[in-house]
Formats: sequence, structure tokens, C-alpha cells
Amino acid sequence: HSPQCTPSLTGGLYCFAMAENQQGFDIENLVAQFILTDPDTGDRYIQEGLLPLNRLASGESLPLFTYFAPPVPGTPIVEVQLLSASPVPETGDVFLDIEIVDMKTTIAPDGYSATVSGTVKLVNSKKTASQFWVAAVAYDSQGKVVGVRKLNQQAELSKNSTGDFSIYIYSIAGKIDHVDLFGEATP
Repeated sequence: HSPQCTPSLTGGLYCFAMAENQQGFDIENLVAQFILTDPDTGDRYIQEGLLPLNRLASGESLPLFTYFAPPVPGTPIVEVQLLSASPVPETGDVFLDIEIVDMKTTIAPDGYSATVSGTVKLVNSKKTASQFWVAAVAYDSQGKVVGVRKLNQQAELSKNSTGDFSIYIYSIAGKIDHVDLFGEATP
């Protein structure tokens, strides 16, 4: 998907682009880069694009994001390029599936920040997780990504125990309409 960029107050540029896994298997170690080109000089600036989680499940989408520090050209051309990704081994228990329940989103009155809380529990796992990640992705009313935040928590999760979390996320480009959560855990 084509990148959407928003200037920062300091003269930098925040960029997002949705990465969609259309493979029939989960992928990990996704490496991408954002390329910013100055149309006047042809100068190119390259920044790594980061996913908020390590794994991108089959059929899922997550935003890649990056920040270009100032100075940034006035009307740059921005593109995103996928460099590599690896299939998650079917036999390995690198990632454990989790479910997020009791999710509660509170958007600030001005619309520029939100707090999201909930509980994480393992799904169909005989193993115990030692840590989990929750990625919060904030969207505006047009469905455009306006914020990404990642929480990493060291917590033992088993089929009998759960983990609670709370994430504060702010918008870099307009009012937050809703927030989606994505998660993963590792043994």
C-alpha cells in the first residue's frame, strides 16, 4: 500500500504504509524501507520501515512506520520497498497465539490521544509464554493510520493465567476515531 506521511512540528516526517500478508503462511523478520526523494534535486533518503510486531499472520495487515528527521524536502516523493521476509517455521513454537479480551478504549475529549486496556490470554497452547507484545494502531474516521504504539510485557502466561495491559497512544495526524489491537507471545 502507498505510504501516507505527515510532517512533524519539528520539520521531520512521520510515514506509515500498510503491510499485508497475502501468503498462505505467517511471516517474520519483515524488512522494508521507506525511500524519500526530493523531486527538485533527486536526493534520496532511506529509512528502515518497522512493524510493531515480529510476526505478520497470514491474511493480516499491520502498518510499517518510520520517521525522517528534519530537514525534509517540501514536497517529497515517498515510496516503500519490501526487502525480505521469512516464513515462520511450522514446527517451531516461536510464537504463541493470544487473544485480547475485555478491551476498553477511552479517547481523549480532544481526539488526539487514547488509552486502551485489556487482558491477554493464550489460545490453544500447552506451552507457557514468558512475554507478550500488544500493538495498538489508531485510525482516523477515514481509516487512515494516525498512530502506532507497541507494548512489551514480561509476564508468565499459561492456559490458566492471563496478563493485563494498558497502552497510551497519541495521534500524529488528526483525531483518533478507533484503535485496533494486535498481539503475540513467545515462550
